[in-house]
Amino acid sequence: MKNDSRIAWHYTSGERAAEILRAGVLKAAEGELGSTQPALLWFSLRQHWDPIAHGSTPSDGAWRFGVAAEELLPWRQLAAAMDRDAARALERAGRKAGSDPALWLGSRDPVELDLCRIEHLHGDHWCSADHGH
Repeated sequence: MKNDSRIAWHYTSGERAAEILRAGVLKAAEGELGSTQPALLWFSLRQHWDPIAHGSTPSDGAWRFGVAAEELLPWRQLAAAMDRDAARALERAGRKAGSDPALWLGSRDPVELDLCRIEHLHGDHWCSADHGH
């Protein structure tokens, strides 16, 4: 990942992060958007937390996985592959939670952790996490 790139983050809970770290890969949760929608791995350009992830503020044990934004698809391109009503419902839910769909990115493919910057929340600060084990 280039140091001068914009980073998009996949925010998650500590429990889910443990599963991701064990697997060594970020994958979309099958059926998360319903059985008729394509599986998507979500990222956000928000740099502290995206409320659509798990509430308006991050909880203890929050983790994030960062990828260069240019490696991901913009929300409009992802939404175009979805049912229009489902995409609009996601946008409404995001805005209601305090998120901004214009900052959403995603991938239809798994992302290897070797390509990610991995951090965990310590107090109010994100700290680098050692994922080499």
